[in-house]
Amino acid sequence: SREPARAADHASPPLREMMKALGHNRAFFFLLGAFFLHTVDSGVLTSAIAYYVTYVLEKDTDFLSLMFLLQFGSTIVAIPVWMMLGRRFGKFAVFIAALLIQAVMVSFYALLSDSTPTPIVLATIVAVGMAEGGIQVFAFSMLSDCINHHSKQEGAVAAEALFTGVFIAGEKLGYAVGTLIGGLVFSLAGLVATTQGAVAQPQSAIDGIRWATSIIPALVNVAAIGLFLFYRSFEREVVRLDQLEAATA
Repeated sequence: SREPARAADHASPPLREMMKALGHNRAFFFLLGAFFLHTVDSGVLTSAIAYYVTYVLEKDTDFLSLMFLLQFGSTIVAIPVWMMLGRRFGKFAVFIAALLIQAVMVSFYALLSDSTPTPIVLATIVAVGMAEGGIQVFAFSMLSDCINHHSKQEGAVAAEALFTGVFIAGEKLGYAVGTLIGGLVFSLAGLVATTQGAVAQPQSAIDGIRWATSIIPALVNVAAIGLFLFYRSFEREVVRLDQLEAATA
């Protein structure tokens, strides 16, 4: 037999009230903006990495697979280290450090070539992946801080799902915008498209690939750091409230 419908414990707040709560959370928008810019960087880099491996490093698809494996693997492995650093130095400082490290390391891609020793190439890839681990873990941890801070305010409406949904939508949009930027760079640089494997590319195309895998992602990450600096006052408030709760517990 069908289970009878259960009444909701409480009515959902009106969408207008939830949007108002979202608009008043300035810290959330600073975090969202910084993370959006970072995902733009990731979108540009991802759109270019296969071309980079083929035409700059002059490696095959097996190396591309190894590159993805190392980057994603190092992202996961580094998360416990970043969490430890976050407890020691605070989420704000460590998140900025992760963004800065990744900006520096992706800029190194501009210096690599087919003659670069493979261990140096792999070490750069691992460093980029490890920095990504810190960015991901603290972005979502600070999203939780923004939501918790909102829920503790007097008269606050329940808008957790809206905050999370907007944040994830911003992440997806960032990847899409980054991919679009990468495509525009390749078009302007004169990249020769092919489905027949590697073909001769003009020097402008090689330069465009280097820009899309290094300079552009690095600059976008620096812009993310600049925007995220406005989050600092909120971070101090979160720490103050946590200390107050610990003292009264």
